[in-house]
Amino acid sequence: MNDKRCFVVMPYGTKPVPDTDRTFDFDKVYRVVMMPAIRAAGFEPLRADESASSGLIHSEMFQDLRDRTVVLVDLSLGNPNVFYELGARHVMAQRGTVLMCVATTQLPFDVALSRVIHYDYDGIAFDWDEAERVKPLITAALREAATQPDSPVHAMLDRVLQESTAAVELQTDARVANAESDEVLRQYAAIIAGTLPPESDLGDLISEHAGSRLGVLALAAFCRSQPQLPDGSERVASRLAVYSQYALSAEIFGQLDREDRLAPWRYMQFGSAVSELQSTQTSAEEGLEIQLKGLKRAERELRESDTDENLWNYAYCLHEVGAMHEWLWRLADRNDDKHLTAAITSMNDSVEQLAGRTMPAWVNFVARSHLKMLYLLRARDGRTDRPDDEGHLASILALNTTEEAKAESTSSLGWYKVVAHVERGSQETARRSAVAQLTRDARLEADEPTFNRAQLYFMTRRMMSANADYQRHPSLWDQIAQLLKDASVPTGS
Repeated sequence: MNDKRCFVVMPYGTKPVPDTDRTFDFDKVYRVVMMPAIRAAGFEPLRADESASSGLIHSEMFQDLRDRTVVLVDLSLGNPNVFYELGARHVMAQRGTVLMCVATTQLPFDVALSRVIHYDYDGIAFDWDEAERVKPLITAALREAATQPDSPVHAMLDRVLQESTAAVELQTDARVANAESDEVLRQYAAIIAGTLPPESDLGDLISEHAGSRLGVLALAAFCRSQPQLPDGSERVASRLAVYSQYALSAEIFGQLDREDRLAPWRYMQFGSAVSELQSTQTSAEEGLEIQLKGLKRAERELRESDTDENLWNYAYCLHEVGAMHEWLWRLADRNDDKHLTAAITSMNDSVEQLAGRTMPAWVNFVARSHLKMLYLLRARDGRTDRPDDEGHLASILALNTTEEAKAESTSSLGWYKVVAHVERGSQETARRSAVAQLTRDARLEADEPTFNRAQLYFMTRRMMSANADYQRHPSLWDQIAQLLKDASVPTGS
C-alpha cells in the first residue's frame, strides 16, 4: 500500500566531498538516522536502488515520486540527480516532501526558502547524540507532511499539470463544487444578511439559500447578527462544514454547545468541523473528545427510550466516532493500531445496531457504514483481496430508499451501490448503474434546488481517494470517477 512506504531520495554509497580529500558515507545516514526515523513515523523506507528495476532513471522511480504519500530527500553535497528528482516531486505532488541535509551544505536560494532539517556529520562516524537529536525531528516532519503543502511549484502556480493524479483532480473538483472566493463571498454574504428581516424564519431561509456557499455564509451572518442564535442555527453550522467553512461552523456549534442546545448527533458534526481546522493529530483528538460527549448522550437517551429516532442517533454517533478513530490512525503512528481497532469496533457496533430495522430515511448512512467496514477490515488484514465474508457489499445492494427521502440521501445510496459493483469487479454493471444514477441525479437536482450534485460527486470521489489503498479494483473505480468528474462541470462552462 503506497502510504505505508516512504520513498527516500539520496545518493548511494560513499561519495567524495567536493574540493576536499574527505568522503561522505550516505548509506550510514540511511541506516543510522533515516530508517529508524521513518519507521517511527509509521512507514517503511524505500530507495530506488532497492527496487527490482535497474537503470539510473526508470518508471518505478517516477511512480514512487508521484504516488508515495511522503518522500524524504537528502540534499547533502548538492547532488544533481537528487535535485532533479526533487523537482519532479514538487511538480507532481503538492505536499508530502521532507528535506534534510548536512549542516555544511550550501543550498540554492530557491530550496533554502523551504523547511530543511539540518544535521551534523563528518561523513564517516555519526555521533550518537546527534543521531538521537535528528531522528525525532524527521519523524515529526514525516507525520505532518501529508497534510502540509510544501511544493513551491503548486504554491506559485494556480494550475501545474493536466489533472493526471487523484489529488490534483480533487482540487479541481473542489473549485467546481465551491467555485467562489471566500474573501469576496463573505463581503457579499454580510450585505445579503443585512437585507433579511430579523424576524425571518430561519427554516424558510435555509430552504431558500442553503444550496450555495454564498447562501450559507449569508445565513451564518444572519444567525450571528441576532441577540441569540435562532433555532435551526445547527443546520447552518452543518452546511458551513459541507462548504469547508470549518472555523465558522465550529464557532456556531460551540456557542450552541455552551447553551446546551445540541442534539447528540450534532456533536458528531461539531467534532468533525474541529478536526478539520488544522487536520493534525491534536485537532482530531479534540474532535474525538467532542464526539464522545455526544455519543454518551445518545447512549443515555436510547436506554431511556428505545425509539427508532434514538436508535438512529446512537448508531450514527457510533459511526462517526469510528470514522474519527480511523482518521487518528491515519495521522498517528500506524504501527500502533489502537485507533484502527477502535474504529472497527465502533463501526461494527453501528452496523449491528441497525441490523433488521427498517429505516428508509437513513439507508445511505447504513450503506456508508457497510462500505467503511469493508475498507477497515482490509486495512487491518493488509489485503485488498480480503473476502467479504461479512456480506457488506450484498447488504449495500439490498438497501432501498423511499420517495420521501431527500435527494442527497437517494443519490448517495445510488453511488454506494455503484461502488459495491466496482468492488465486486462487475465492470459493465458498475458503468450502467453509474450512467443511470447520473440521469436520476439530474432529475433530483431539478426537483430539489438545494441538492448540489457537484458537491456530492466531489465528496464521493474524495472518500474513495482516501480509501484508494484498500480498493480491490482501482482501475475500474478510475473509470467511474471520470464520469463523476465530467458530470461535475456546470453546463456551458
